[in-house]
Amino acid sequence: MILLIGTADDPWARALLDKLPFACRRVSAKHTCATMGMPLVVGRLRGARRVILVGTAPQLLLTLLARLLGMRAIWVGNARAPRGILNAAIRIAAQLASVVVVPNRTAEAGLLRAGVPGKKISTVYPPTSAAATERKNKQLAVACDGSLGIDGGIGTLLKAVRLAQEIIGPLCVIVGGQLRDRAAIEWVARQLGVAQSVRYAPSKTFAWIEPAHLYLLPSNGAAPPLSILTAMLLGTTIVASSKCGHSEFIFKNKNAVLFEHGNAEMLSQAFITLARNAEWITQFGDNSASHARANFTPEVFKQNIQKIVS
Repeated sequence: MILLIGTADDPWARALLDKLPFACRRVSAKHTCATMGMPLVVGRLRGARRVILVGTAPQLLLTLLARLLGMRAIWVGNARAPRGILNAAIRIAAQLASVVVVPNRTAEAGLLRAGVPGKKISTVYPPTSAAATERKNKQLAVACDGSLGIDGGIGTLLKAVRLAQEIIGPLCVIVGGQLRDRAAIEWVARQLGVAQSVRYAPSKTFAWIEPAHLYLLPSNGAAPPLSILTAMLLGTTIVASSKCGHSEFIFKNKNAVLFEHGNAEMLSQAFITLARNAEWITQFGDNSASHARANFTPEVFKQNIQKIVS
C-alpha cells in the first residue's frame, strides 16, 4: 500500500499525480499534520511502506516520522518553490527524503536554489496521449495557451499576426485551454483589426491544438503551459521566445524557431518564413514528435515512476 498525503497547487504536479499507474490511499494533509502524523502510523501498521508527500507542510512535518517508521518518503515538488526562511527548513528535510520527484526542470531549478541536493532530485514528466495528424487546413494556424493571458505573450502574438497578414494573407490564431483575460484579448484583437483571425477554444483537454501548425511559447518567467507536451507529441513546430529557456522542450533550428522576447516584428517574420517554407514546419514537427515519444508518453512515465517508487 502507498499513502499519498497532500495536494498539488501546480498543474504539472497535479497532472503527474493524476496519472500515477498504481493505486494510492489518499490521506488528508491537514488531518495528518494536526494529529502529529497518526494516519501515517496507522498506515504503516496496515502495511504501507511508501508515502508520497505533496506540499511544503507535509514534507516538512512528516518526512522524519515516515523515515523513523521505516517508510520511503517520496516528495513531489512543483514550480512554486519555497522562499525565504522556508528554504533552510526544506534543505534540511530534503536530506531525509528518499527522492524528490519534479515534473519539469523549472521545478528542479527552484528546489536547487532552495538548497535541495541535486542527487535527490528526479525529473519525471507527466504523460500525454495524442497522435500526430496531417493538418488539413492550408491556412497557417498558430496555437497559444490561453492561461498565459494578454500580458504573458498573447498581446505580442496579436501584433505579430497583424504584421504577418500584410505579407502572407490570413492566419488563424487558436487561443485554447483556460482562457485568462479573454475580454482583454478580444479588445486588443479588435483594436488591431485581427479579431476575425482569432478562435477561442476553452477546454479542459488539449484537443484545440490539433489543427495548429505552430505552437507559441513566449516567456513569462515560469514553467511553460502543460499543453506543450501534447503540442510536441502532435508534431507541432514550436515558436518560442529566446528568453524563456526551457531547453528540455526547445531545440533551436531542430523543433523550434526563436524570436526576441516581446518583439512582434521578429515574431511576424518567423511566421512569414515558416509560411514560405512548409517543409521546415514538417521537419520541425517531426522532431518535436520524436522527442515527445521518447519522453512524454504513458509508457515512459510508467517506467520512470515505478523505478522511483519501487
